[in-house]
Amino acid sequence: MDEKREDDPANMNQARVHYRLPVTVEGDDAEGTPFTERTMAENVTRRGAFVETGRSLAPGALLALHDAADYAARLCYVQVVWVRADDARRPGVGVKLVSGNERWMDYLVAHSMQEVDDEEPPAE
Repeated sequence: MDEKREDDPANMNQARVHYRLPVTVEGDDAEGTPFTERTMAENVTRRGAFVETGRSLAPGALLALHDAADYAARLCYVQVVWVRADDARRPGVGVKLVSGNERWMDYLVAHSMQEVDDEEPPAE
């Protein structure tokens, strides 16, 4: 298993957003079976994310990420870089964008603004 650690300094050169972003993932699993799964992305950067999934995926696999609320709105294409098997933490894959990131960034910004709006105002 080729796994990069999120806490490895070599992987920390991008600003990360540490909240959970709803996405729908589309692609083929390691056995070549097509799938669509509504899940969460986290540890998000402008060039990639960690995507939770119990699916068996292999490094190099190409996936499409869609807006979780609107499947027709494809956000970007990503490639699996590393796999986290089902261990003590959530299983999933580290992915990097292999298409333009404009729609991905728009989605990220919209959801981060929504999270700020949803926060309770501080007590006076």
